[in-house]
Amino acid sequence: MRLRTVPRDRGAVGFRLGPLVMVHGIGEIWRTVPGHRGPAEWEINPRTMWNCGVLLADRQSWRIERRPVSEVPFTADAAPVVIHAAGAILREWKLVDGSADVPPSGPAPTGQPVLPMRLVPYGSARLRVAELPVIAVAEDSAGW
Repeated sequence: MRLRTVPRDRGAVGFRLGPLVMVHGIGEIWRTVPGHRGPAEWEINPRTMWNCGVLLADRQSWRIERRPVSEVPFTADAAPVVIHAAGAILREWKLVDGSADVPPSGPAPTGQPVLPMRLVPYGSARLRVAELPVIAVAEDSAGW
């Protein structure tokens, strides 16, 4: 299977690895909904940065990690494949009413440092971003 990008609105991209849709998985904080009478009403919020853009210019250094398929393959820790990519936080991309606002048009400038970023199969992340803005970084931010 080869990794390919899919052009999306506003200059964003989606990622496919063979038949798999790959996403930026986000850490989760689970809280019970106050005052709810049912047995299991939860609110899930991001624990890790979600508002990231992806650096496509550095795609040659990306690495595809294939793992043995576990008993429960589609969990965040046991994803059968992980793409190790590069990205940066887009601070101007905010949450509105608990959901991601319209992403910035790309390539979006950012002065934030370039950091390692993991893409996992869609089914391995409950909180996820499937279409990522492309970023443009200043040359002094590009070292990771």
